[in-house]
Amino acid sequence: MWRAVFNYRGDPAVLDVLREAGADPDRANAHGVSPRQLAGRIANYDVARHVNR
Repeated sequence: MWRAVFNYRGDPAVLDVLREAGADPDRANAHGVSPRQLAGRIANYDVARHVNR
């Protein structure tokens, strides 16, 4: 999910599939950053909306 957030380009389909499959938007990567935190850090409000569902 972290990579999907980082590479988000306006289509939430991948994020939706990952969430439906049980991906955790709060699970941190090796650098201690979760997908939810990444969305906030890169100020991508559209992706943050999909991650925070």
